[in-house]
Amino acid sequence: MFKFKKPNQHGVWSMIVVPIAFGIAASGFTFLHILLYIGVLAAYFMSDQVFFYLKKRKKDIGYIYTASIFALIVLISFIPIVLYRNDTFWIFLLMLPLSFINACFAKKKNERAFTNDLIAVMIFCLFGIISTLLNTAISNIQTWLPVFIISFMYFFGTILYVKTMIREKKSLYYSLRFCKVLTPGGIV
Repeated sequence: MFKFKKPNQHGVWSMIVVPIAFGIAASGFTFLHILLYIGVLAAYFMSDQVFFYLKKRKKDIGYIYTASIFALIVLISFIPIVLYRNDTFWIFLLMLPLSFINACFAKKKNERAFTNDLIAVMIFCLFGIISTLLNTAISNIQTWLPVFIISFMYFFGTILYVKTMIREKKSLYYSLRFCKVLTPGGIV
């Protein structure tokens, strides 16, 4: 009845660890960070099961059952964080429409799209903000904003590297389009 597809996106592991670690470095550690890591890991497993279900022509409800188990772990992990810091609720809420966009890309079997990658990076970088807010106020922008920006710029760079050097290295179309963006006056 339950099905589990092992995630094969090894780059995601750094997106799970790095933004939260930056948040810990910026504001200090609390035991709620352990719950945050557990919740983010469960959210990743949950979304991967849902996306796999959406991509398949023959739908196997077992992936949804497995996703619901991970959803329960997500709730158990994130509720204490929201109760401790109410302002994190709005950040979690912001992740929902972004996750919906990721699901649309998965349904179209276009998960490697540049836009989809950027949205996924934004979601994980928002976890860095939550990590920072566990020990600092939301009004302390000079603490949480650099965590978001540094995380985002790091992963944006990795997206460009993977796209140009690994996935699309033999694509003349992508190479010419990317060069157009880098030239003065070039706009995509």
